[in-house]
Amino acid sequence: MRLLSLPVLVAAGVLASPALWHTAMTGTVPFDVAVIRYLAAVVVTWAALSMVGSLVTWGPAEAPAPGSDVRAGGGQPPGSDMGRPAGVASGETAPADV
Repeated sequence: MRLLSLPVLVAAGVLASPALWHTAMTGTVPFDVAVIRYLAAVVVTWAALSMVGSLVTWGPAEAPAPGSDVRAGGGQPPGSDMGRPAGVASGETAPADV
């Protein structure tokens, strides 16, 4: 996430809103203190949103690399069981094993 993106700046504005309010409306907080608090909130918000963004996947999963041992189909390897319906035991297993 970029430091100067809209979500970061808005969230920092929400976090620093008490200092900004007191600067603009009542004058109890000096302007330079409010600006420093806002800039600190921007950095903290950017770090937090970047960490959350790294934990969340925002796109489709990557395909396995060619030559890897992961099969694209995700199922079992082709074998003698591929054409048999579910629940039907093969001739190699005893009915009690199924």
